[in-house]
Amino acid sequence: MQPDRHPRTDGLNGGSVVAGQGAVVRHGVTIGEWTVIGAGAVVLEDVPALVSAWGLPCRVVRPRVRGERYL
Repeated sequence: MQPDRHPRTDGLNGGSVVAGQGAVVRHGVTIGEWTVIGAGAVVLEDVPALVSAWGLPCRVVRPRVRGERYL
């Protein structure tokens, strides 16, 4: 059985979410707009808008300002 190679975007609020390489998002989790998810993060719970989050499990590290450049 082949793995699903097409990412699901049903949990993304808006198109302004950036996820680093290797980030894993659990099915049914919602990620708010203007959010940055760090590389290798495992997102198990909903992530609010306008934050930077990473880790295992993923947690909010700091708030972001709209227009701020990516990390």
